[in-house]
Amino acid sequence: MVASVQQQIHVLAAESRNIDDQRRQLNARRDRLDASAASWPRRHGPAEELNTQFAVAEEAHVVTDARLHELTDQVARARRRTSRRQEQVNAERASQSDNQRAA
Repeated sequence: MVASVQQQIHVLAAESRNIDDQRRQLNARRDRLDASAASWPRRHGPAEELNTQFAVAEEAHVVTDARLHELTDQVARARRRTSRRQEQVNAERASQSDNQRAA
């Protein structure tokens, strides 16, 4: 009976040491995680910075898209003017050519 009680005491002591060791490991890990978390910016974290960059990029996209449409319209108008002028030049040349033949 005494041997059995001594054996249980040894087992409990070993378990206690194991639990203490695990507690130390967990505390050390928690301390490392806390130190790591403390190095992250609190107010202006990476997500907020990315959101700001996205908002700026989105605004630039809207402005650029509007400018693209404006320039596309200008190019279309310029092409129509060029086409009309070319038709006028062609008509004038045809008229001059007809006048030279008649003369």
